[in-house]
Amino acid sequence: MNVDLLKSHGVDVNAGLEIWGDMDGYNDGLKEYFDSLLSKEKELENYKNNHDYENYAILAHSMKSESKYFGLMNEANVFLEHELKGKESDGEFIESHFEELVNTINNIYNLLNEYFGGEL
Repeated sequence: MNVDLLKSHGVDVNAGLEIWGDMDGYNDGLKEYFDSLLSKEKELENYKNNHDYENYAILAHSMKSESKYFGLMNEANVFLEHELKGKESDGEFIESHFEELVNTINNIYNLLNEYFGGEL
């Protein structure tokens, strides 16, 4: 696992280490985060499709917080925007920006898959 790969993609690993304490804890948590990404993407899509903006906002909030825990600050900002729009029940924004959210999740997934050596 190459930490420089994460850093070169704008991940603030040091911020993550402040929470996790050491690289072993950070990597264990990051692996759990990675394992849940695609299922959370599907959950968000279901909430969007069902106009369940309350649960959409809750899940976006969770993803924002988790992303911050690992130093994925830019990505956390995307989740924050979706969280806030979900709280406002702004379905128009969510519909028109959902692809951006999906791309963010996929970019994180691909980065972490590479970080973990594609062994997952």
